[in-house]
Amino acid sequence: KQALEERQDTYEDCLNHLEDKEIPIRGHGLIALTKLVNHRDEESMKHIEDIFETFQNHLTDQDTYIYLQAVKGLSACAFYKPDIVITKLCREYALLDDAKYPGEKGLELRTKVGEALVNITKTLAELTPHYKNKLLNPFLAQLNHPDPMIRSSSLSNLGEICKNLKFSLGNVAQEIFQGLHYILQFDKAI
Repeated sequence: KQALEERQDTYEDCLNHLEDKEIPIRGHGLIALTKLVNHRDEESMKHIEDIFETFQNHLTDQDTYIYLQAVKGLSACAFYKPDIVITKLCREYALLDDAKYPGEKGLELRTKVGEALVNITKTLAELTPHYKNKLLNPFLAQLNHPDPMIRSSSLSNLGEICKNLKFSLGNVAQEIFQGLHYILQFDKAI
């Protein structure tokens, strides 16, 4: 029994799970694949390009469970392909369609993608300042969103990213302070 509990999915197991029609099994395949990337599994690292493409392809899935697992997987791949992952996730964050995902679902998705971007800044450490404009712009743009929870989430993520940048903001600092000043002066939401 203990041997079954300790067994981890292999790269091949994950690929088989991803072919299944059942959403929970496909989701498990994405979760297991993310774990393999995080643990730098030898077989998985040989196929990191394919894994990256797999996560990217699952971003278009209509099921939010699959979509969110793909976001987490892409976040895990950020160490290997930071330019592409940051560009892709920033675009996802900025273009999440409120009409397609209204209310709580849109808030949840935007929050999770924002969380993934913040985690990427922790993963990249000293490399993060190279991507500061790409990382900050989507959050700055959402400071005008009509939903106060999304504005609040954007503020929180903006603060975390600034902290992870070790406040090396350069010319972006003025734009951040202007956005914060506007919110403090005019935002009616607590």
